[in-house]
Amino acid sequence: MEKGKNIKVSLFRVVEDVATFVEVSYMGSNAQEQNGLMIMDSASKYNILAKEVADSLGIVCDTDSKQRKIISIAGSVVNMGVASFSFVLGGEQFDEKFCTDEVQLPKMAGDIPIIGILGWKFMMKYHLALDYSDFSLHTSQVDLGNLSIADCEYFFPMEIGLKNYGLPVVSLTQGDREAVAIVDTGATNNMVSTLALSDNGFHCEYLGSTDTISGFYGGLETEDVIMEFDLVTVKDDGCGAIHYKDLFKAHSNYLIKPKEGDCDENGEQLPPIETLIGCPFISKESWVLDFGVFVIYKRRY
Repeated sequence: MEKGKNIKVSLFRVVEDVATFVEVSYMGSNAQEQNGLMIMDSASKYNILAKEVADSLGIVCDTDSKQRKIISIAGSVVNMGVASFSFVLGGEQFDEKFCTDEVQLPKMAGDIPIIGILGWKFMMKYHLALDYSDFSLHTSQVDLGNLSIADCEYFFPMEIGLKNYGLPVVSLTQGDREAVAIVDTGATNNMVSTLALSDNGFHCEYLGSTDTISGFYGGLETEDVIMEFDLVTVKDDGCGAIHYKDLFKAHSNYLIKPKEGDCDENGEQLPPIETLIGCPFISKESWVLDFGVFVIYKRRY
């Protein structure tokens, strides 16, 4: 983004307890301005554009020299082509690269179609913050040097110690058990791997009900559980923990399993991501996901 330009637009939902969106405009194939919704997805590295939109605009997708490998939460691996797409957000013009494929997006909200996803690399590139305290997407205003005193009650760095997953993650604990949790504004639920739920792992209360979670590439069979957990935080007086109790959807696989050779700064293999914090929890807690400084925090009121 050019110096001096700022973004502040409203976030909104199609229905309750789903991912949040922003509205963008773009030139349609008839040279008329059209509006569309894009999911703000903190767990997606890349932007994704629905193939039907790319096709309707005659956008040429480069599938030879440029491809992106997308791994869904269901474990599906898709090699997507890359295309250029121009749109206006908050009065500013963006010309960005998008992966294109037949993704399963939520239904339309009235007359405005859901056309794609804006990922965390886009937000980091333009120093944007997903602000659930006032439900907006805006340019970061945080000074990291005095973050804990001036801006928030507590905060979570989006990287855990020496572990850099290239994703916004926090540390979730229960007793002496610790797990990595991805913070996913594109998810409609909290999730936990049943591989983390064992005699020596996290304990939870099974509710006896099941569900099917729809993803971009199919559904996941899950079981409903209630789990207590702590999130490790940074406060004015040092590190601490905040206790929570919430509903999770338990799934049989790891949510993200790093590739062999994905290591931390000490050369140790990164452990799998076993838990996920979804949009309803993030919204309820009024978190701010600030990609200008790669920190999640709660404002001081």
